[in-house]
Amino acid sequence: MNDWRVGTLPQSMLLRIAVREIEAWLLADRKGIADFLHTAVKKVPTAPELLSNPKLALFGVIRKSRKRRLVKDMVPLPGAHIGPLYNDRMCDFAMNYWKIEAAVENAPSLARNLRRISDFLGG
Repeated sequence: MNDWRVGTLPQSMLLRIAVREIEAWLLADRKGIADFLHTAVKKVPTAPELLSNPKLALFGVIRKSRKRRLVKDMVPLPGAHIGPLYNDRMCDFAMNYWKIEAAVENAPSLARNLRRISDFLGG
């Protein structure tokens, strides 16, 4: 934390840093993301936190979708970082379909974060 010029944190503050992209945690709910993207669960990586680029891996899964509309909405065109409706679609997935209980099975850092937050809140 010294590199960030953060000294001692107040007791009422918890600082947690996501090392990988959030897509790793979203991919960790393998059945959920496969169902949402209309593809087979076997096409979803089994250890998303070990991927060097989870977002790129997610694009690979999206490209295998049986719903061409999802591919068009989410996969970036040349020169873009994300597809035109990528954020809308992923927010919908995260808020309405993603199961954290399933994701912790494939994302150890998510499980650690949940335990740490629970401890911090006195749970």
